[in-house]
Amino acid sequence: MLKEVSRKPSAAEKRLIRTRAKSVRSNIISGIYPDSIALHMTDFAGRLEVEAQTGRAYSILCKPTRIITRTEIEDEGASWIFDGGDGNYLGLFGQDFWETPRFPSSFFEIISGATFRTIIAMRSLADTHPPLSYISVPEEAWKPIWKSDLWRSSDPVWIEAEPEIDPVELVRTAHTCIRK
Repeated sequence: MLKEVSRKPSAAEKRLIRTRAKSVRSNIISGIYPDSIALHMTDFAGRLEVEAQTGRAYSILCKPTRIITRTEIEDEGASWIFDGGDGNYLGLFGQDFWETPRFPSSFFEIISGATFRTIIAMRSLADTHPPLSYISVPEEAWKPIWKSDLWRSSDPVWIEAEPEIDPVELVRTAHTCIRK
């Protein structure tokens, strides 16, 4: 199951957004970021502040039937494709999606702001965390994704394909099945 929901952010989520914005701003002022990314981080802090003021959050609920992954080869980050079971797939690529004791789980939520879809948090909604089985796909099948630069955005990617499609075929064609 994959489901998109617009809702009010919780008080804790609002605090988290404001705390992150303050942290980024203080790092910019103190010169922690080099000039090459300071402008990018200023924009990021501005997006966080707007997200805190809008009063809306965007949430993706994911209860996957299958999890397709690959082993990192260089420094590109994690690669996940979650099967929603109905022909909708969720792709998460990059440094923000490393495996942790609570991610991925058999039921989780990705929370972002409603305006810019800036990711605020990811949290597990599963009562317990049974061992998840991952489907590994040969590296050759992932090449179209790396050539398409899908993995560079760090944003969730919605993919539409046949339900229960062969994992190798899904990965091979994912860059052509993006839902806009």
